[in-house]
Amino acid sequence: MVQTVPRGMVPGSDTANLSVLGYDPNKFYTGRSPLEALSIGVDMKPTDVAMRCNIVTLTEKDAPYEEQVILDHSSDEISTEDAAVLLDAVKAELETDEFKFYLGTSYRHLLIWNHEYVNSTEVVVVNAASPAVTAADTELAGSDLNGKVVAVQQGNIADSWVSSTDNCKPADVKRYTKFAQASEDLKNGKVDCIVMDKSPAEELVASNSDLKIMDGVLFEDKYAIAVKKGNTELVTEINKVIDKLQADGKIDEFIQNHTSASASASSDTTTTN
Repeated sequence: MVQTVPRGMVPGSDTANLSVLGYDPNKFYTGRSPLEALSIGVDMKPTDVAMRCNIVTLTEKDAPYEEQVILDHSSDEISTEDAAVLLDAVKAELETDEFKFYLGTSYRHLLIWNHEYVNSTEVVVVNAASPAVTAADTELAGSDLNGKVVAVQQGNIADSWVSSTDNCKPADVKRYTKFAQASEDLKNGKVDCIVMDKSPAEELVASNSDLKIMDGVLFEDKYAIAVKKGNTELVTEINKVIDKLQADGKIDEFIQNHTSASASASSDTTTTN
């Protein structure tokens, strides 16, 4: 006899199939919902939380919701076509940027929750008249920076990204404490481009007609707060504070104050690889 499900785990098709395919359920199993996401082609981000969203049959609709019970966990094996109609109604009432619903098969569907609070969208600024960087394909890619002299703000996410040879292989990376100095060097041909956050890039280009933002996004990154695994109480409290900061507009205010083209160190310094 072969034991495909580790002791202590529920012997379901999810855990058993993982084991048969060579994945230790103790290490890789996180519930049915991520498997559902994979099966219907939903590309989950590291910050996503997946939840199975099943269509079920309940007792009489006139009874209070709290008193109803599930009569059929599959809604009589509802067809995918009929389920799509119901899920569309759910999406119309409940879907937001934070909560997204995805159609699966029959009664099995998916809800993705992403509680984001700060995203970083990095773009490439070039000389408008004679850009030294062009996209080799339909979409902007790190390889477009290969062999180029790239300017970044010292110590920020663009600095880390551009400095990794897994992303691109520039001829040189010049690091600035002020985007104003970087823009002057770009206009004078001392650097080929600036990689920076979209918001200050738009501000920089608006005040410098000689510069432009290339079409497309070089990469996106998300900020998060790390806590000790299992400390759900602290996570809950942190999320409450983040929700309040978002509702009060404080996070947007913070981003504007600390990512604008003029928000940088007081001295004009440049370092290079």
